[in-house]
Amino acid sequence: MNYGELTKVFLQKLERTEKETSDITLRAHKAIVVCRQHLTMLRKKIIDEDFENEDEEIHFFKIVKPKSFSLLIYHTEIQSFEITYPKNVFETKERYIKKYFKFYNEFFLRHIDFGQYIEMGYTHFDSIYFTRKLIHKCPFIANNNYLFDSNFNTPRDFLLAQFKAYELMIQFLKRRKVRLEKEYDSLHFKAHFDLKYTASKIDIVELIYALHASKAVLGDIKELVRAFEIIFNIDLGDFYRTFVDIRNRSNDPSKFLDILKTSLLQRISELDN
Repeated sequence: MNYGELTKVFLQKLERTEKETSDITLRAHKAIVVCRQHLTMLRKKIIDEDFENEDEEIHFFKIVKPKSFSLLIYHTEIQSFEITYPKNVFETKERYIKKYFKFYNEFFLRHIDFGQYIEMGYTHFDSIYFTRKLIHKCPFIANNNYLFDSNFNTPRDFLLAQFKAYELMIQFLKRRKVRLEKEYDSLHFKAHFDLKYTASKIDIVELIYALHASKAVLGDIKELVRAFEIIFNIDLGDFYRTFVDIRNRSNDPSKFLDILKTSLLQRISELDN
């Protein structure tokens, strides 16, 4: 049974939804509709054609279905997150994000054995987990948001889709946490600084690495980069790559520091005179 064309069309629709819809809640809603339509077509296909053998059935419920089902769960989780996301102070938003982190981490711990089974690439329980022959004899892990269908469910295909979806949600939450912290820092510092950095980004990266290498400023260099970005309202991008470019300078790797030294000595000389 070939699902390649169906999957291709499905992913193209999701991609269009991503590009054409800027509002994240509306985008999640549209994605949910696309996922449900695709899953309906998959269900019809396997009922009409059925599987040639057990290996094909396992492949469908372990590989094919969880790919789209996990995206349904993922976008449903995003929609739920955004609808109830606090609109007030930083601390409330931070607690809200932490609550979601806690829920997903507890889920992974609760199903750690199954997680290891999937992560290690084991297959010895596949005929139990990913076929329908024992569906009424094995405990079915379900969620009230999703209907059980004996023709379209196995004992663990839903759980596998949850794993994939919640892994995506962890990445989503990490991005939201970083964005929230940047928003907070921007609001917190904006009232205190009115500075404009006129040199190039490569110059500021050179200065940052010099401060860090000399231990004039202690801490993670990523935090030091972030501090400069906040104070001067700039985006330093991939500063690791920028530092590689600095190291590869053939003539003078510390060009900006030399300019700073010369400028400082000139200022001292002017004041002394």
